[in-house]
Parts: sequence; C-alpha cells; structure tokens
Amino acid sequence: MQVIVKGHHIHISEALKETAVHKLERLARFYDRIQKIEVDFQHEKSARAKAKHRVEVFITTALGPVRAHAKAEDPEVALDVVLGKLETQVKRLKDKVAHHDKGGVRAKAISPRLGKPEPLRVQPMVGNGTNDGQNGEAPELKSAPRMPRQTGQA
Repeated sequence: MQVIVKGHHIHISEALKETAVHKLERLARFYDRIQKIEVDFQHEKSARAKAKHRVEVFITTALGPVRAHAKAEDPEVALDVVLGKLETQVKRLKDKVAHHDKGGVRAKAISPRLGKPEPLRVQPMVGNGTNDGQNGEAPELKSAPRMPRQTGQA
C-alpha cells in the first residue's frame, strides 16, 4: 500500500507526515485491498473561517475510490475526523463485498434446509438406431430426460 502525503499552502513536518502515514495504514486492517492513499493537507488563509486546516484523503481500492475530507483548527484533529469517516466507508465497502453472494446459487447449493445436493447423473445421448452416423450423415440425438426441480420448501 502506497501512502502519499502532500501539502497545499502549508509546510508538513516529518512528525505530521509520520503520524498521518501511521494512522492511515491502520485502515488496512478493515479492508486489505487498498492500493493507494493520497493525503492532502491544506491551509486556508481566511479571516472568517474558524477551521483553518483542511485534510482531504483519497483512497484507491480494487472496487473504486473512497474519499473524505474534514476541517479543524489543528491538522491532526482534522486527520482524526477524516479517519473516522474513512473507517465507516471502508467497513461498508468490505461488507458489500462480503455479503455480495449471500443469496446466490452457491449459498442455495449448500443450504442445510435443502439437505445434501444430489450428484449429477449423466446419461449418454443415444441415436435412434436408424441414423447412427455410419452412413456419413450426422447421427440424430435424443436429449437426456430432465431432472425434477428442487424447491426450497421442506
């Protein structure tokens, strides 16, 4: 996982950079398929704005981007707020992946309510005897009998 720390109108100290990298690497324990994290610290020079530090984080994952931002008077406080938002988003992303196929075919095939699945019976497709392919023509084939459908009700 690659972590990129940038500053816009602000000097980023080594301590702040190390703190940001350390805190953002903890997101990997919630979702391990994070490819890249970009952190942008910005200092807003506005007399009216109370929160002068803005932190934007952009995460690139295998499933798409995740983005969050926050403002505070201190860059570390803004980073903590962003981290809380990102944890929520990354957990939600992982839940989407984990619960994607809960009702799918695979789940129904091994469902304890339905019992063990029956093995697939393969019956050879046999010609009708008159046109068996020996006289140069393609043989006529009969389809195998259909298996009865299983329902989910016991």
